[in-house]
Amino acid sequence: MKRLLSLTILALNMACITQAQAAACSADKLQEILQPATKSNQSVLVDCSLTLPKKARVSKQLLFAGQPASNTVLDCNGAVIEASYTTPGILITSVLKNGGWDVPQNIQIKNCTIKDSLRIHGMAANGQGEYLRESSLSEGHTKRAQQAAPHNIVLDNLTIESARNMLYLAPGVQYVTLKNSRFNGSTNGLAIYMDAESGNNTIENNVFNVKTKVRELVAVDGSANNLIRGNTFKQTNHGVIYLYRNCGEGGTIRHQTPSNNQIISNRFEVGEMGKSAVIWLGSRKGKNRHCDEDRGYSLGSSINDSDFAQNNTVADNTFVQKNAASSLFRMADRAGKQDVDNQEKLVRMDASPNQVMRNKVVD
Repeated sequence: MKRLLSLTILALNMACITQAQAAACSADKLQEILQPATKSNQSVLVDCSLTLPKKARVSKQLLFAGQPASNTVLDCNGAVIEASYTTPGILITSVLKNGGWDVPQNIQIKNCTIKDSLRIHGMAANGQGEYLRESSLSEGHTKRAQQAAPHNIVLDNLTIESARNMLYLAPGVQYVTLKNSRFNGSTNGLAIYMDAESGNNTIENNVFNVKTKVRELVAVDGSANNLIRGNTFKQTNHGVIYLYRNCGEGGTIRHQTPSNNQIISNRFEVGEMGKSAVIWLGSRKGKNRHCDEDRGYSLGSSINDSDFAQNNTVADNTFVQKNAASSLFRMADRAGKQDVDNQEKLVRMDASPNQVMRNKVVD
């Protein structure tokens, strides 16, 4: 019975993903997309499926807003997206309508070069939005945030370059698959940010060759049940994957913890590390100048500021040492007790329990 139920759930999920593709865009819509942006005409709504001309350069923001954007396929065919007057280059967002959230779903974006960021928004653009904060003050917040956010999004064969957070999954965003893509250049932000109450996302078979200014490459901030698998990380100077919970910022209570994530079969090309860990489970340790901003409620981070990065798995990863003398890093529990898996000291942990196993270091 349990197996039958699991197969039924899988079938339902696949049915959602494989719904009928939206109608093809008209010639007029394609022309609207390709026309150069102006200060008074900065973005264009995408509510149909299209393939761009191979050498096209799109200077408008491509906006996938609300239910009308559902079931669309954008094949850039190698075209470049670089918004001239606004940011991000591509925005997938829910829309507040008649007191409820109009949610886009089942969207595919592929074969694009994005010289700007790609963002997916639900209740809010970030963890401090008004509607999100109000929702966080009562039970059931995680479910509400997820129901209000875009889901079943496939991002395939993208090249992203941006001085901002390159890919941002706002609170509640679920079931995003990023695969076969490349992140290049340098950024003042992060390569990927998965924000509070998001989850069930897959980051697979991508190459990250990004230099950050001060932050890690991938932030898992109160995001759960994500799979990070088969990726290559070429620059690790400020750390790569950090799991934490950004307690209190903006007065928003963080309900979900960064738990049940899988970081498996990735390749980390480890250079000069300084004091940064490559993978850090519980990196904030409940310490943040904003933590007191959500005080007064018997909920989530209002009760306890700790990260609670628990029941995560870090396994079968390969760490390639460019400088053996400086690139080993720590794995420690909350009490500072040192521990190792059966290969080497690989990951720092400031929460437990977590599984760390079968990782290896090679020269």
